[in-house]
Amino acid sequence: MRTLKGIGVTVRTLTSGTIGVDDWAYKKGRNYGTIIVDLINREVIDLLPDREADTLADWLKAHPEVHTVSRDRASAYALGIRNGAPDAIQVADRFHLLVNLTDAFKRSLRRHSPVIKKCFEEMGSGQDSLLKTEEEKVIKETEPEPGDTPVLSAPIEGEARMVGNVGPDRQFKFQKARELHQEGYGIKAIAKQLGAGRKTIRKYLASECLVSREISGSRPLTNFCGFESELIRLSQTKTTYLNLFNHITEKGFNGKYSQFCERMNKLINDGKTAKTRENILLPLLKPVKTWSLSKLAFIALAKAGTLKEEDQKYLDILLQKSPEIKHSTDLAHSFRQLFVAKEEGSLTEWIKIAGAECSALKGFAKGINQDYEAVNQAVISTISNGQVEGQVNRLKTIKRNMYGRAGFELLRKIVLANSS
Repeated sequence: MRTLKGIGVTVRTLTSGTIGVDDWAYKKGRNYGTIIVDLINREVIDLLPDREADTLADWLKAHPEVHTVSRDRASAYALGIRNGAPDAIQVADRFHLLVNLTDAFKRSLRRHSPVIKKCFEEMGSGQDSLLKTEEEKVIKETEPEPGDTPVLSAPIEGEARMVGNVGPDRQFKFQKARELHQEGYGIKAIAKQLGAGRKTIRKYLASECLVSREISGSRPLTNFCGFESELIRLSQTKTTYLNLFNHITEKGFNGKYSQFCERMNKLINDGKTAKTRENILLPLLKPVKTWSLSKLAFIALAKAGTLKEEDQKYLDILLQKSPEIKHSTDLAHSFRQLFVAKEEGSLTEWIKIAGAECSALKGFAKGINQDYEAVNQAVISTISNGQVEGQVNRLKTIKRNMYGRAGFELLRKIVLANSS
C-alpha cells in the first residue's frame, strides 16, 4: 500500500476543451465525489473529493481551455460551471432529462387513481372471469385449508380510506380483497385472484385504512395483552372486531383500531378460534392483473410496437377513458422526439404547450425553462454524458477491488493510471 501511494501519476494540465462531469459515491447516500472526463480523448482527467460547486469552479479556473461541459441536472454543478467557466457552454445529460420526465409523468398519474382502478376492473371483466364447465364453476367453502384461517375483517364503510400517497394498484387490491371477503371468498382464493400473498390479504382485511409504505413505521406499544383472555372468550360468539374494540376501549385500551386488528389476528389465527362460514357455492375467481404507477409510466412512455399484448391492451383502455392521461402521454412522447429531430426552437414550442395551466407536466416544463440553455443544447447537439457514466462504472469496480482500505488519493492515482 505504501509503495502504491508513493507512485507518481502525471495529471494532464490541458484537455480537449469538451468535458463531462458527474458524481460518484464513496458510500451511496452519504459521501460523493466528482469525476471529470475528456469527451474527445475518452479518458478520465481528474477526480475531485466532493461534489461542491466551489470545488468544481476552482478546477475549471485552472483549465481555461474548457469551452463545453456536459453535466447532469444537479444545481451545484450548474453553479460551479457558471462561476469557474462563465463562457463555457453547458449541456444537460439526456438520460437524466428522461428520468426526470418519467418521474414527473408518474406523479401526474396519482391524481387519476379512480380512472386507473376502473380500468383494472374493465380489463378484468373483458376476460372470462368465470370458468366454463359446471364442475369448475363452483367451489364449496366449508372448512378453510391449513394456513388459510379466515379473519374477522374491519367493516367496509363506503370507499376505503387511504393515508399518504398510495398507488392505485394497492388501492384496487385493498378494496377488492375486502369486497370479496364480504361475499364469502376465502383468503386463499382472494390472494390467488389478486396476485398477492395471504399475509398481505389478512393485513388488508384487518385494517380500516390503507397506509402509504412511505409513512408507515413503528408504532407505540399498547396494553392489548391485558385484555387477551377476555377477547378470546368474546370472540367465540358471533361478533365483529369493531364491537370488540369498542368494548375494550371503554375498559382502558390505549391503542388504535388498526393496531387492535393486527394484534387480534395474531391472537385468534393460531388455531384456537376462527370465524365459521356457512356452506355456500361461489364462482371460481380468475386472477386480476394490475399495474403499479412505475409500470404504467414505463408502458405509457415506451416506443410503439415494443409492448406486450396485455400491456398494450390496458394502455389503450386507459388512454380511451382518460383524455388527461392521453394528453400527458402525447406531451411526454413529443419531448422525447425533440432529441431525435434536433431542431432549433422546438424546445421553446414544447415548453409553451407543456407549461399551460391545464397541463399535468407544467411543473416539469417549469424546471426545464429554468435550465433552458443547457437543455436546449442537449436537444440540438450530439454531446452526451453517456461516456461519463461508463467511466463511473469502471471507477466503482476499482473502488470495490480496494475493499475500502485506501483513501481518496490512492483511488485517484489508480483511476488516472488506468485511464492514461
